[in-house]
Parts: sequence; structure tokens; C-alpha cells
Amino acid sequence: MNREDAETYLTRAGQCVDGDFPLLEAAIACALHEDPSRDAQAARDLGDAGVAHLTQRLATESPEEALAEAMAGDLRLGGDLFTYEHPDNADIVSVAERRKGLPVALGVYYLHAARKCGLTVQGVDFPGHFLLRIETREGPLALDPYAEGRVVLPSELTRRALHAGLTPNVADRLDQLMAPAPDGSSAGLTMLLLQIGAIGLVFFFLILRPQQQARKKHEELLKNLKKGDEVVTVGGLMGK
Repeated sequence: MNREDAETYLTRAGQCVDGDFPLLEAAIACALHEDPSRDAQAARDLGDAGVAHLTQRLATESPEEALAEAMAGDLRLGGDLFTYEHPDNADIVSVAERRKGLPVALGVYYLHAARKCGLTVQGVDFPGHFLLRIETREGPLALDPYAEGRVVLPSELTRRALHAGLTPNVADRLDQLMAPAPDGSSAGLTMLLLQIGAIGLVFFFLILRPQQQARKKHEELLKNLKKGDEVVTVGGLMGK
């Protein structure tokens, strides 16, 4: 795939609705657009392996357990704890070769396998950290692809939100903070990738766009504050 092929693919991908958005292939196209000489077969093979392992595990394990064990246990995908800011951590092909990366890059493989196996899993731009939301019979659960796909309990989500600087009355609204982020479906946003070069389409859709939505959601929460509501500032001051 040369740069022209990558641009054509990404333009078409940007016109897909969220459920049909080819997440893994779009991420690969982004990597090849930056360096067409690369061999992306390792990324595709890892995607296929994830689907195969997950399919096998779903026969005997719960969806959240199967997904975590398939991706982190069988494929050894996990967060880069020592060189977090290394550029390879955001590159989908390098992640396949190194088996470690940033949460959003790891999340692409989780999402690809889950959707191929019929699971309802979506990315969540949680404050300070990209997470996955998986729908189960007991309700939605949060998974952390950076921490080997472990389930993040509601109390931990609230703690993380507070650590990210949200006030308690906002940090407790997990139903809104865990709202799924769209993969992206705008051709105009796809073309933005081609203009800014280094920022990949997938990472724009999974990080920048959801962050804009999160800011808007935060502003709406502030507007909905009523007289008598308890407010705690980032500095720790309390008031009503």
C-alpha cells in the first residue's frame, strides 16, 4: 500500500458509520501512510490471532474474562510501563511487533477482536485514560487495555476521575463519564489526517474527538448546577 492507496482507503473509511468503521485496517493505513515501505502483515496476523483466541475462550469464559485473557494472556499485549512516551507505543505495526503500547493503540486490537466475535465493546475517553466499555448480562463493565484488560471497578473509576481533576459531584456520574466514544465517520475528519500527517486517523477519532465531546459534556454538567448543589473546586474549596 502506497501513500495514495492509504489516502483513498482512509477517505472511504471516514464515510462509514461507527459500527462498520474498519478500525484495525484504518490504523494500519495510517502507519503505511507515514512509511509505505513497512510490512504491516504482523499487525494483520495479530488481529487474526486475537479473533481466533477470543473465539475459543468465549466457549467457556465470560466475555470480559475471555477478552482480557485472549489479548493479554494469549497475545501478551500490555502497557509499556518503562518507556511510555516512546513513539512506537502509538504505532499499530510497532505495537504488534513489541506487544506493548499506549492504551488507545492496544485498544484497537481489543476492539477489532471483540467486534469480529460479536461482542459489544466500545472505546471510552475516560478522563486521563482511554478505557473500553463492554456490555455484559450484568451490565456494562470498564476494561483497561493498558493493565492487561482488567476490570476497573466503579470505585476505582471515581478515584481516577477525581485524580484527573474532576469535582466529586461530576466524578460520581459514571454513566456519563463512561459513555462510548464514536469511532468516527466523517470524511472531513479523514482528510484532516492527510493534512496534519503525523496524527493518525484512528487516534484522532479515539482521542482528540472524544476529548472535545468530553469538554462539551463537562460544560453541560456545569450549566446544570442548581442552587444548593455542593461544589468542590480543584483547589479543595467547598461551597454551595
